[in-house]
Amino acid sequence: MKRNRLLQTFIYSFIFLSLFTFSLTGIAQTTETSENNISKKGISILEAVYATISLQPYIRIQKEEVNKSKGSFQSSQGQFNWQITSSLSYKKEITPLTSAQRLATGKSKSDEGITSYNLGFSKKLRTGITLNPYLNLVRTDDENFNALTTNEASVNFSIIVPLLKGWGKDVTGSEEKAAELLMEATHKDLQHTTSNYVLKTIVAYWDYVAAYDQLDIYKNSELRAQKFLADIKALVSGDERPASDIAQAKANLAVKIAERISSEQNLIEAKYNLGLATGKSVKEIDTLPLPSDALPVPEKPKFFSGEEHHRLIAAALQYRADIEAAEKRKRSARVLLKAAQKNIKPTLNLNLDTSYAGLKEGNPFGDTARAFNSNVKGLNYGIMLTYSYPIGNDLSKGQLKTQKSIYYQTAIQLNDLKRHIISNVTVAMKNLYNSMRKVKKAREAVNFYQKAVENEREKMKIGVSTVLDVINMEDRYNAARLDEVAARQGYASALANLRYETGLLLTQHKGMASVNKKGIMTFPSL
Repeated sequence: MKRNRLLQTFIYSFIFLSLFTFSLTGIAQTTETSENNISKKGISILEAVYATISLQPYIRIQKEEVNKSKGSFQSSQGQFNWQITSSLSYKKEITPLTSAQRLATGKSKSDEGITSYNLGFSKKLRTGITLNPYLNLVRTDDENFNALTTNEASVNFSIIVPLLKGWGKDVTGSEEKAAELLMEATHKDLQHTTSNYVLKTIVAYWDYVAAYDQLDIYKNSELRAQKFLADIKALVSGDERPASDIAQAKANLAVKIAERISSEQNLIEAKYNLGLATGKSVKEIDTLPLPSDALPVPEKPKFFSGEEHHRLIAAALQYRADIEAAEKRKRSARVLLKAAQKNIKPTLNLNLDTSYAGLKEGNPFGDTARAFNSNVKGLNYGIMLTYSYPIGNDLSKGQLKTQKSIYYQTAIQLNDLKRHIISNVTVAMKNLYNSMRKVKKAREAVNFYQKAVENEREKMKIGVSTVLDVINMEDRYNAARLDEVAARQGYASALANLRYETGLLLTQHKGMASVNKKGIMTFPSL
């Protein structure tokens, strides 16, 4: 009898040591995987970020918006380009003569060939003044009276000065200035869009890492369940445990296999989500390697003081590209509003003209050019005022109402954007603080459950605990490890989100977005 008890004690001790050793091995392997065993040949977080910057379709679309705004700005400058006009014509005029002319000439008609050439220039200045210099040449051949060909040349210069409507840079140059501000706004939109999709990529990357770590936990859990089932079968064969324990152990293994399969699917989905975030093709996503960077772990929870809170909000209001874009749109609307306010006035233009004319008689075509300095008798000049004002002036008044509405909309949108950003920074800051606390407690839970599993196995050794108790405790331990991974993933994402909300996720150098690993995985320093 005593010998049987010694043998029973030996068998229990052997099985317990086997389970305990395997459990510790699994725990150690899982801890190593989540900390250091990430694929060194995989994709790094910086590689994912830079792939996003170069490949992400919505970033590329926003780049085309920048190009489109450049085209609009260039078009607005076109109104101030020099305009050249030129014309060359020939006209044959045959006109009947009066009776007196017929008696005097003996001809019944006048037969003339008129060749004319015109070269003109026009330029609108940003003050609203329009300059119009032009040349005129007219060559008349009289084929009836054998008269010399008449060559007339004139040089003309006219200026149109708007005295009321249309005067000044803030009116005439308003479209150009507004277009320039909108072009600058689209550059800021590009920066913000890039930052937004980089954040999505970072979050997707940490999801990918977390899915990889969780799959490793499930795989180790499945291996322990397989070993546990084998040991239970050995105990049952030796009549040391009831046969019903085998069913519980098999059920536990089936659950662990199902969880591992589900985790494999989660890893596949996380991989494709990352690939889509970076802008890679489906073929490239299929071959996307495992992640090479591990989830960051905070050293200790960081408490955010009120002063730090204010600094983070000030940074967001200073560095957020979407705020800069909204401010430039407001300024653009303000420029057009000022122009609309001034253009409500009637039109009063001052027209100044000056010219001189020359005349040269002669059949050779060279006489046409000589007409510019032949028989020049003096300088011609003229001055004219023109006034117009539509009754009711509905067009200008309507445009003014429209621009007022657009300006007020941009002002409201800017204020609302700032309001949301201040709120988002506050929430992101508290989320980061709580995520750090959560990581700390999750790690404590893992350590405590690890000891609880050891205790439960020891209790089963002496017969005061059941197989189901051990399985339940291991399930809680696995859940704690999964929670730790999720907490670290949440911390990593919260860190990137705080940098995004404060406008400190990316840096800009010569119009190119850049990021470094420290900027992704550390608290923003101001």
